[in-house]
Amino acid sequence: MAGYRIYLVDGARRDLSADRCRHAGSRYIFERESESGGWQTVHEVAVVDVAQLQDGGVPVAEHDVTA
Repeated sequence: MAGYRIYLVDGARRDLSADRCRHAGSRYIFERESESGGWQTVHEVAVVDVAQLQDGGVPVAEHDVTA
């Protein structure tokens, strides 16, 4: 299972265990693969609330929070 770290614009940090992250419109959706082969949402966060998103310690999205 992949590990994601989210740094929020308010300074908070969240570590998530998820198999994938999807960018769906104005949200990041973190999902885990179920035993039946489907996907189960484990966390959602608004894109505007994210300062940086890391996948296994590697930044995959950074946002200018000063704009």
